[in-house]
Amino acid sequence: SFASGTADLSTRLFVDARPERDFRVFADGDLGYSTKGGPAFALDELFADAELGSVFVRAGKQTVNWGVGTFYSPANLIN
Repeated sequence: SFASGTADLSTRLFVDARPERDFRVFADGDLGYSTKGGPAFALDELFADAELGSVFVRAGKQTVNWGVGTFYSPANLIN
């Protein structure tokens, strides 16, 4: 807190690397620093996409949003 002379810092980091046309690596996380607890990092997503011929493959940790609708969410690819 500002009144006690200490501060907490936080930021969101992400990397979206596409070294080739058919390959992608994505990482997303939170980085924080507390004067009492020190540095902290939380990984939210880390996955790789690859297109192998006519097959699209994704492997890793991915956040899935189930949408805001009760039964159907047109913006969600999994529904």
